[in-house]
Amino acid sequence: MQNDAAVAAPAAAAAAGAERGEVVGAGTVTSVEGVERAAAAGARFTVAPGFCPEVAEASLAAGLPHLPGARFVATGGMNLANTPEFPAAGAAAVSLGSALSDAGQFARLPELIADLKPTALQGKQADR
Repeated sequence: MQNDAAVAAPAAAAAAGAERGEVVGAGTVTSVEGVERAAAAGARFTVAPGFCPEVAEASLAAGLPHLPGARFVATGGMNLANTPEFPAAGAAAVSLGSALSDAGQFARLPELIADLKPTALQGKQADR
């Protein structure tokens, strides 16, 4: 979400997620302008590597929950091959970024989501 050119992939992911009833957010949101881009792309939440009060306030004002520098959401360095390792290691959620710019990986995203859903559901049932 660093510039206007970076909005196409998150917008496509948000649209695909909305069609499937999935929540898609935007990552590496480090400025108020990034929050605006995330909202315009259809993101449902924002993620940042650290805490910036202005970014958090802008995100919340836009109706987007904000996840700043939190250890329970794995962000960065993930692709379709290694993403399942993160929830297995205890991450509550994952955030794919650069993997979405690869057309082959982007096309397989629904497959990854389907594979991860049982893991997420098992974790929620174990918490009850």
